[in-house]
Amino acid sequence: MDPRINGDIELQRFKTDINLVEFACNRFGYIVDAKGSSPNSIVLRNGAGEKLIVTRDLDGHYVYFAPKTPYPKDLGSIIDFIQARLNVTLGQVRGILRSYQGTSWPPHLPEKTVRRIQRIKPVTQDTLAVLKTYEGFSELSHSMYLESRGLPKEVYTSSRFASKIRVDCKGNLIFPHFDKQGVCGFERKNKNFIGFSRGGKKAIWSSNRYFHDERLVITEAVIDALSYHSLFGNEKTRYASTSGAWSDTTKEMIAVATQALPLANGTVILAYDNDSEGERYRLATREILFDSGKQIIDHRPQRKDFNEDLFGTTQ
Repeated sequence: MDPRINGDIELQRFKTDINLVEFACNRFGYIVDAKGSSPNSIVLRNGAGEKLIVTRDLDGHYVYFAPKTPYPKDLGSIIDFIQARLNVTLGQVRGILRSYQGTSWPPHLPEKTVRRIQRIKPVTQDTLAVLKTYEGFSELSHSMYLESRGLPKEVYTSSRFASKIRVDCKGNLIFPHFDKQGVCGFERKNKNFIGFSRGGKKAIWSSNRYFHDERLVITEAVIDALSYHSLFGNEKTRYASTSGAWSDTTKEMIAVATQALPLANGTVILAYDNDSEGERYRLATREILFDSGKQIIDHRPQRKDFNEDLFGTTQ
């Protein structure tokens, strides 16, 4: 057999058989950010502030990308990962990977994290493109648009919503949508503008969740969730938004979000708009959650939505 073919087969096996997360931790000192990771992507960080996102594509290869990196063309397979950092030839990469004994996980990783890493779910090219774009957005620190809607900085930058709202280079707000695997799309929002990521799918946006939470509030728009928090929120309330139009994934994730509420007899508050469409969403949600075991409460805004109610209290 042509040795070049043998070499190509070996490279393909390296990309599939060597867990890139484990390799990066063992050989390059990266640490798993468990909070930022999801079933289809693992977030790694190092002491220099670099960030990696590792996932698998449909052919089983481990692939990664680095949103902000000092290295050129810092994305691809384990081959690209090594070459970007060590500036070595392909033959030298083969030598490094041939000698690598990836049998022991870094001692700081708990067993639960190891199991998650070993079971990274493959993603489509569309999902990978969404993840790459999303990870390039900045954390939100200030928004004139939200403040023009009556939402003070201490609300939208609070721990409940930290990292759940980002901003792009044009100042558009970014609201990530999540399915069971992690980020699956994102909504863009600004004054007189709304859009959704190409290749992404609508599911639900979610706030941060804490073990002591007792209430889940579901709204149509993220801004309504922020407004509800300003008006009625407390430290035991989490939020979800459907962004208006529903998909089958949205319905599934409403049920998942409800079951994730820690308190067995917790409360789900349907805070949809005060109009015919909001009523349709209330009925549909009650049908989804009819055997959830949770207390379901309708809370209608006095005006069209809770952001309009908030304006009524802040003006």
